[in-house]
Amino acid sequence: MGGVRVSLLLFADDVVLVAETREDLQRSLNACWTYSRKWRFNFNVGPGKSEVFVCGGRREGERWWLGDEEMRLTESYCYLGVILNEEKSWVDAKERLVSKASKSLWRLVGMGMCEEGLTMYTARDLVQTCIRPILEYGCEVVCDRNWEQAEVLQRKAGRLVLGVSSATANGVVQGELGWWRVKGRTDYLKLVFFA
Repeated sequence: MGGVRVSLLLFADDVVLVAETREDLQRSLNACWTYSRKWRFNFNVGPGKSEVFVCGGRREGERWWLGDEEMRLTESYCYLGVILNEEKSWVDAKERLVSKASKSLWRLVGMGMCEEGLTMYTARDLVQTCIRPILEYGCEVVCDRNWEQAEVLQRKAGRLVLGVSSATANGVVQGELGWWRVKGRTDYLKLVFFA
């Protein structure tokens, strides 16, 4: 990035090694193993803990080792809540975000978001505070095209907030609440992040 080779990402107790070749990755794994022996700690090499994710295809028979333990290969990778799969697609990440946002919406409904006594403005603010951040998490890289599942969920939330039927026009729901389309919000967030 910017002329600098990024081969290591660290966050809390997570270590991510990034390499362009099988040999480079094995060299990095060897360095990590040597470091862990010197400072007397162990890596957890169990399933779901320490794995190798190959993006862009791999050759048959490739294996990686951390010390004397073989690393397991995985078909998808989750880093800080964002999932990447072997096809270099964000489909899994988007599905996960919509699923989490949908569960949050129904929790809000179960806690009385649509009950009498709660103003439309308060219900709208609840959705914007509890659901929008989930849908927008990592959108600077994940949201590369129109994201219809998120649009549908936002319109559903808007109809619940307004207490209108599913036949109410999408534009009316969004206009009444002052909401942009999800695509518009994610494009805006990308511009803010990258510019």
